[in-house]
Amino acid sequence: MKLIELCVQHAVPVLVAVLLAMLFGVIAILGIPRELTPTVDVPVIGASVRYLGAAPQEIESEIVDRIEEQLNAVDGLREMTSESRDSSASVRLEFDWGTDLDIASIDVINKLNLVSDLPDEADDPVLFFGEERGHPICFITLTGAGKKSDDLREFA
Repeated sequence: MKLIELCVQHAVPVLVAVLLAMLFGVIAILGIPRELTPTVDVPVIGASVRYLGAAPQEIESEIVDRIEEQLNAVDGLREMTSESRDSSASVRLEFDWGTDLDIASIDVINKLNLVSDLPDEADDPVLFFGEERGHPICFITLTGAGKKSDDLREFA
């Protein structure tokens, strides 16, 4: 009750304070940068290794497990995922927001240099920044009886 009485007795300073708060709010809203489609780059570093002729299980046990063991100790690491395919593998490292990727990449390179006993037939790990490959939203297949692929491409 005392607060209400105080505000009523000193109406002019309260009104000035409210108007100033509204003015600063409008200035803040107008000063915020806006984009229709803002770019959000997830801090990702990865390593891919080719091992021609190897099965996914072999790649996982001989390459991916050893790489993951070393890369587990990278600073700022939020999530590590790996994928083993025929003849290749990739390990994706997602870092906390605000991580300096230049420093993190040096740390990743140093950890990859500690990986030992990779098969002689396997290539050295190659770093990639960001997503290794874009993931399409959908695939569309066009077929037509007696149509050439150029005709279908033009139709699409």
